[in-house]
Amino acid sequence: MKLPKGIKKCVAFIGVKKITGELTLVGTVFFVCKYYEGKLFKYISTAKHVIEGIKSVGAEYSIIRLNLVDGTTREEPILIKSWQYHSDINVDIAISPIELTNEEDHQFYVLDKSPIEQVLTQEIIKNQIIDVGDEVFIIGLFANHHGKSKNVPIVRVGHIAAFPEERIQTQEHLMDAYLIDTLSIGGLSGSPVFANLNSSSFFLMGLIYGHYNSTISEDPKLGNHTLNFSGEKVNTGIAIVTPIDKLIELLDRIHIELV
Repeated sequence: MKLPKGIKKCVAFIGVKKITGELTLVGTVFFVCKYYEGKLFKYISTAKHVIEGIKSVGAEYSIIRLNLVDGTTREEPILIKSWQYHSDINVDIAISPIELTNEEDHQFYVLDKSPIEQVLTQEIIKNQIIDVGDEVFIIGLFANHHGKSKNVPIVRVGHIAAFPEERIQTQEHLMDAYLIDTLSIGGLSGSPVFANLNSSSFFLMGLIYGHYNSTISEDPKLGNHTLNFSGEKVNTGIAIVTPIDKLIELLDRIHIELV
């Protein structure tokens, strides 16, 4: 698989400042934009639980670490209260307006249909252009190696495991979601997920919510087993993806409120 040119520039990392002034990176943000009546509106998006996590430690600002064209980074503070959520509390998406200058080495992903950048709509699913088993890729933060002088996003590859035919139960939500067969790890929350057909055709599916854990508990009746019964939670390898439709619904609602 060959990544679409420039696609990694559509993400940056989000974190919170400690009392010491050190920046702790906790998730991924995705630059998106959409046309309304001929005008382009630009936003930054992530998972709602990332913002709620930053808020829970008493921070007034979330900090976006941006790559610059000179190879360094700068920090962009965004007020916690400027993040907006979907009207459905079960939708794990947050967005905030943002503007970039020529100094930042990032680009926005256009949510409107175009020959290059496409969005996975229900119409595409109904026409069976994309199906279970097709390849997906994620771009985002690997917390153990985020880069010291600049953001270094990683790419994870997997496959579609299930479409959002029924709402799924997570620890906190009953939500519409795709399931994908790939490991989601800390830092990937908010990362964009793309369904890939070939090197020139891909569709934006949504944003990473998290993953399913399976709790291992000791059971002497099982006898010899390959697993280490430690009682710890184990990543099942199935990640949960909030559909891109939910992000578009939020953008549409905000636009209506602005008019």
